[in-house]
Amino acid sequence: MFLKIQRNSSIPMTKQIYDQVKHLILSGDLKDDACLPSSRKLSETLKVSRNVVVEVYEMLTAEGYTKSVRGSGVYVSKSISISRPEAKGPILKLPRIEDTDNLISFKVGNTALDKFPRNKWLQCYREGLSDLPDKELGYGPSNGYLPFRKTLKDYLLRSRGINCHEDQIIITSGTTQSLHLLTKYFSQLPGSILFEEPTANTIRELLEISHPNTAYHPVDQEGIDPDTLPVDSNLSCILATPSHQYPLGGSLTISRRVELIRYARRHKCYIIEDDYDSEYRYDNAPVESLYELDPEHVIYVSSFSKILMPGIRIGYMVLPNNLIENLCHLKDILDVQCPIFIQAAMTNFIRKGYLEQHLVKTRKNYRRRRLILIHALNKRFGDKVNILGSQTGIHLVAEFHNINFTKELMDKIKKSGVYIAGVSEHAAIPENYRSQLLFGYGNIGEEEIEKGIEILHNCLKNEFIF
Repeated sequence: MFLKIQRNSSIPMTKQIYDQVKHLILSGDLKDDACLPSSRKLSETLKVSRNVVVEVYEMLTAEGYTKSVRGSGVYVSKSISISRPEAKGPILKLPRIEDTDNLISFKVGNTALDKFPRNKWLQCYREGLSDLPDKELGYGPSNGYLPFRKTLKDYLLRSRGINCHEDQIIITSGTTQSLHLLTKYFSQLPGSILFEEPTANTIRELLEISHPNTAYHPVDQEGIDPDTLPVDSNLSCILATPSHQYPLGGSLTISRRVELIRYARRHKCYIIEDDYDSEYRYDNAPVESLYELDPEHVIYVSSFSKILMPGIRIGYMVLPNNLIENLCHLKDILDVQCPIFIQAAMTNFIRKGYLEQHLVKTRKNYRRRRLILIHALNKRFGDKVNILGSQTGIHLVAEFHNINFTKELMDKIKKSGVYIAGVSEHAAIPENYRSQLLFGYGNIGEEEIEKGIEILHNCLKNEFIF
């Protein structure tokens, strides 16, 4: 019986010997009823303490791999050898995350990751953890840490004019979980969910796998038009991005907002207001939220992904009173609660004014990057490009006249060193949006913006006449 001991290993010798003998038994290399070397002989062969071998034999016998016959020795048990397939990694077809590390990336959704105030966050995290009472370290309420909900309530009143009670707020791990909970709830009720076309492809897929009845409705440059909504449709809710339509970037006028509320009241349905990046508004003052117009028919959903960073994974919903109990119960079933340490850290981060300080700094950065991007597009493409949705957020849409961004053309751009997504990737009818590209400018340097647009121009001028 050949065994190999690695004396400098962090794995104890007992474990090394045990694993090797067990493997020999299971593989059939040690046959049924084979007698193992005596503990004395094996310890001398391996140059280890006899107590080590005795402990190994006792473990093997206790687990049934061997049997000890007094005065005779230790024997392999019968009929326990088994062929074990080689461990191989699974072949997974997971959603592909674009590798843009070596590209000039106009990826939408990323914030200025290098501007995240790590030291301030770490300070708030340490203080939050240190100050948490012992009882808070156990299972907590599914709707979230109460001090955080109170702090968030005050922040929403300051930043968005939303007047609500802290018990109307449910903390989630982001907008995706909020929408998953909502679609799960509405799937139990009659009626369908209506969402905008185009919309984020991940949101579309989430709705379609979570709800048996979904329908999309086209938007124009201002967003969803209530006058075009179905008159006789049986809807349970409407998902909209009224402050900054994703991805086209339109913003609902107050007249459309009022009409959308009236539509929800007439049809006895809810509006899910996805307010994902309205903190960044450049040309006009922030528009009043739909929730504040009608707290009984609007569910307000947002997160900190577009303010701080996507990796922070913390979001929230503000609900009408009659939905709170059911949604809290549903969240309790699905994941019990969100991490308490992150909520405690965010509580401190907001109370100390760090969040609003960060918003002021990043708003200046994004405003400057936005202007550089618009100038570069106009300089390179002139009247061949039309810019949409640049008033809010950290992305805009560029519509190129008489250009069809096929897969081949998009691959060519990427091979040239620039990553850009097409609006068509987020559309149920991609053909309607083949001329439009999405430019995220949250996590890209100013020089990279200029260079990226130059490369894009070079790619296009070889195929089209400007």
